Amino acid sequence: MKVLHITPHLGGGIGSAYAGITIPCEDCSVQHEVVLLEQPQKNIFVDRVRGNGCPVSMVPPRNDLIRLLEQADIVQLNWWHHPLMCRFFYEFPEIPVRIVGWMHCSGCTYPYLRTVLLKKFHKSFFTTPFSYENAEIAVWEKEDRDRRTGVVFGMGDASRFFPVQPTPHQGFRIGYMGTLEFSKLHSQFLEFCVEAGKVGDDVTFVLIGDCGNKDILLEQAAKYGISDKLEFKGFCSDIGKEFSELDCMGYLLNPYHFGASENVILETMASGVPIITLNQNTEKYLLTDRETGFLVNDKYEYRQVIDKLYRSSTKRTKIGENAKKRIREKFDAKANQVKLYEYYHEVMQEEKRVVDFKDAFGPTPSDWFLSAVNEERELFLNNRLEDIPEIFKGESKSSVRHFLSYYPKNERFVRWNRQIRQ
Repeated sequence: MKVLHITPHLGGGIGSAYAGITIPCEDCSVQHEVVLLEQPQKNIFVDRVRGNGCPVSMVPPRNDLIRLLEQADIVQLNWWHHPLMCRFFYEFPEIPVRIVGWMHCSGCTYPYLRTVLLKKFHKSFFTTPFSYENAEIAVWEKEDRDRRTGVVFGMGDASRFFPVQPTPHQGFRIGYMGTLEFSKLHSQFLEFCVEAGKVGDDVTFVLIGDCGNKDILLEQAAKYGISDKLEFKGFCSDIGKEFSELDCMGYLLNPYHFGASENVILETMASGVPIITLNQNTEKYLLTDRETGFLVNDKYEYRQVIDKLYRSSTKRTKIGENAKKRIREKFDAKANQVKLYEYYHEVMQEEKRVVDFKDAFGPTPSDWFLSAVNEERELFLNNRLEDIPEIFKGESKSSVRHFLSYYPKNERFVRWNRQIRQ
């Protein structure tokens, strides 16, 4: 069975996901091939996927791409509303295919998942059960929905974090890993840090990953008097080493975030580091409160949990061990791969057909952008962008500027970007 995967890139979460599903397996009948729609900025996950024996092609000519689509038994499209992927959907060739979609956003906030898109696929894979809370998906006729959707977590091989052991370090270190843009990070993150810092003078907040918004966070930290409590690590290739020097992880995301499988949560659990998240969205499906991690509702509950962990290494060890066990039982990469392959075999029972995505996206790049905008759609149509959520204001993550960077001549993007900057 030949499966052709189309994705804009193999960075971050999507790269980790593909490093997991392409792991060689005994008696495996699935042959993977990955096509990237743009040149990668980093080759970490490209190399891992290739190391699994999976070919990776970068931006092949259209004729070569059509040939690959025709030869594939199944075509898998990866969606998180990337500007290039929108164009790929719109320009999808009129050839018969068996086609599945792997959805790497929850779809309950922007980028919003619509059933007009999901029903184009032979089958759609959500990367979180939270997607079933999407308003359109929730009212989809249950028998048809259950037949045409399933959950395949977008996680990599978390087992590489199982050997992580705590190493001696100074003070009590609370981590955060991932983008620092407020499209993901909670807008009141520093207020949570101030509250948590009250448990002891030796508390440090370790920020691992993309340093966007560093200046804004430092400005806020100066206002709160905690500048000396922040440690910006930037991008780190050896995440296991970083985990080993943490006492817990405070993974505080804004309530509007788009995350699904959240590899940071799963990798933290696999490393045995206790994790605290807000009681919301996909987080509540990944953690069992006070058993494999902690779900809190506000900064005061956050401080209470930090205080317990600060005072008890036994508590930290117990929660960490429970989390590792849960990863082995429920989120093992092999089990995730087996579930995906079961779905592939289901899809193979269906006939190839021509698929037209145009009515799901609209005719222009700004229409493609708006196809995943739900509650805020009227604000964009009426050019009233004063109070739009942060997700639309960033440099990436399907923001206006992200789309503008790919389609700079689109007048709507130019106008919207000007309004946002004002």
